[in-house]
Amino acid sequence: MAWFTLSALNQATHYLIVGNTQVGGLNTLTKGANQSMNTAIRLNQVVTLMQSSKLTDVDATLAQAVDEYKNSAASLEAFKVMPHTQVAQQTVDETVQNWQNVLQQGLQPMMSSLQEKKFAEYRRVFRDDFHPLNGFVE
Repeated sequence: MAWFTLSALNQATHYLIVGNTQVGGLNTLTKGANQSMNTAIRLNQVVTLMQSSKLTDVDATLAQAVDEYKNSAASLEAFKVMPHTQVAQQTVDETVQNWQNVLQQGLQPMMSSLQEKKFAEYRRVFRDDFHPLNGFVE
């Protein structure tokens, strides 16, 4: 009976550790995804502010977008190195690649376009690159 109890406790402990590890990965993923979407929202706010000539708010809003982008990138780096217990490596690799694509092929070019005041390029990247990377279909 004692062996069974110890074995059951050991197994329960194992599942708790696995569950906590998976929750940690999910929390990091969720935080990074939220920061990516916040970046896109802030960048769209910058465009609105520029078009309405509220230039005093542009720099602060763009700085917030840059901070949120950095937060998402930091969450990605954390996600890459954390254990992903009982999650298929292909799933982890695809998640990392998709996340990197959103940052590097979507958000970064959008930020650069706004910083250089290239509105047509911003709209093109937002529509043609960012939306498909996020799974949006129009």
